[in-house]
Amino acid sequence: MKNLCLTALAATILFSACKKDETTESPVYKVPFSISDNTSSSSARAVEFEIEAKVGFKNLTENTIQVVWERFDVVMPEGWESAVCDNELCHVPTVSTKIMQVSPFEEFDFKSVMRPGGVTGTGSCKIRLYDKADSARSVQVIDYTIIGI
Repeated sequence: MKNLCLTALAATILFSACKKDETTESPVYKVPFSISDNTSSSSARAVEFEIEAKVGFKNLTENTIQVVWERFDVVMPEGWESAVCDNELCHVPTVSTKIMQVSPFEEFDFKSVMRPGGVTGTGSCKIRLYDKADSARSVQVIDYTIIGI
């Protein structure tokens, strides 16, 4: 009987040591960047070469992060061009997605640029931003509107 009790006690201790602690929670994910707003608009004369709308972007961490941006839902008058300016450069109009390397605590203006070519009208686009390390929990969308008068 004594051996049976000792065996049962040893088994209980062994299983308790191997059992996962159910009260331990995984760390809360925090988006590693922030944007100053999710909408931006601007207007200027249509004869200007470029009209830009911007949103402030900030890396909130002490690490370099990779942030993906994707331009979509681009609507603009015939003859206009649309481009995106990130922390590296203003990309040619054909670039619709890019991975940015953002330095620790770096801040910059993330811009949508439209070139109306003298044609009046309204252009718009959306840009989706997300942390490459966790795209599911970090998506933020900026809605840009640009008016050429």
